[in-house]
Amino acid sequence: MAAPEPAVAASGRGASEGGLGAPIALTVCLALAAFGIVGSLTHLILPATELPPPFPSQHQDAETLTFVFSFAVALPLALLLVLRLQARLGGEGAARLEGVAALLTAALIGGVAALKVADAALSVAGASALLAVSLAWWAIAVVLIAIAGAVVGRPCSIGSPRSPICSGGSPSH
Repeated sequence: MAAPEPAVAASGRGASEGGLGAPIALTVCLALAAFGIVGSLTHLILPATELPPPFPSQHQDAETLTFVFSFAVALPLALLLVLRLQARLGGEGAARLEGVAALLTAALIGGVAALKVADAALSVAGASALLAVSLAWWAIAVVLIAIAGAVVGRPCSIGSPRSPICSGGSPSH
């Protein structure tokens, strides 16, 4: 029996296979960004419940709706989107998926940090600011995911039959 390739022996998976880190990170980012949009919209639309002093008003209806949406709708849809993207990219696209996941994770962390800094420095807080950051993140996500999928999705008639795009990453002979 032949010895496994070094990439397989070291990682337990083939070089063309992707790990679970990037799909999980991307799924969580998509679900959290959807949570940001739905949470901010429900806080803006649904009225707050006034409580007697010394308690502040609360948005329990908005929070409940946001959490139910996030776990019942956003998380399964995010998982489906990531699985479809991973299937479209194939084994050779694992690095591309990892890059998209890393960039979108960094963008989400940067957006939350920007909200915190804006709140501390300028007293900019609330649902409107979260909505703006979430929409900006989704714009970045749509562009990055489209770019990642477009390179793989090009028809072979654009390039030569020996193009790496048409032959799955290596020239055919």
